[in-house]
Amino acid sequence: MSSSHQKRQLNFVDRSVQGALARRVFFHWSMFMGTCVVSVSLMQVLLGDPNQPIASHLQTAGSRYLLFLIVFVSLLPAFVLDTIRLSNRFAGPVSRLRNAMRKVADGGSYEPLKFRGNDFWTELADDYNRFMVETERRIAAAEGRAVEAGSAEATTRLSETSAPQPVSARS
Repeated sequence: MSSSHQKRQLNFVDRSVQGALARRVFFHWSMFMGTCVVSVSLMQVLLGDPNQPIASHLQTAGSRYLLFLIVFVSLLPAFVLDTIRLSNRFAGPVSRLRNAMRKVADGGSYEPLKFRGNDFWTELADDYNRFMVETERRIAAAEGRAVEAGSAEATTRLSETSAPQPVSARS
């Protein structure tokens, strides 16, 4: 299996980003559930028999819509897990890019970066690789100029020290 099709071993690679997304999905799901429960309860009370007490209406609504409540509650883990898996497609590449930059900044060697085929921002790896190749080329060119300049300076010093010194006239 090629590296562009391998699954990540971790789904939760950036706790701050992916955790925020999971919390947001839970919040939205909770707001949706609350809205549904209030709406169903109000419809039952307003559209039901006006002679029945409110508690009876709510009990009827609860027993009538309990299956929907169970389905909605059971879907929450699937929503959160799917959000984490989806967010892995952009959090994973950013994490790999960050690690590659840290490695180079800490003195490690550059290794080309390649993201998985279904990741978002695959062009970010291409841009990073192009940047690193160009940076290495410029460093090598600058070092070449420094060697040439140092060589020319050394040659000049050598010729100055080995050249015969003029003899001063004695009176």
